[in-house]
Amino acid sequence: MQSLDQLIENGIEAQSDAVYDGMSHEQTRRSLEAALDKLPKREQLLLTLFYQHELNLHEIALVLD
Repeated sequence: MQSLDQLIENGIEAQSDAVYDGMSHEQTRRSLEAALDKLPKREQLLLTLFYQHELNLHEIALVLD
């Protein structure tokens, strides 16, 4: 299991037998972005703290009070 960033850095073809399709990748990215935008701001913040700032759940709990 790898993160989306790792797949992009390594090239998706290297991770599977599927041929990389830029249009499909862009559509998936837009769908994911739209789904994340529908989340409440608190949940968006939680995901940002966990994935971008790499805080653990205890640290996130302190930030969110």
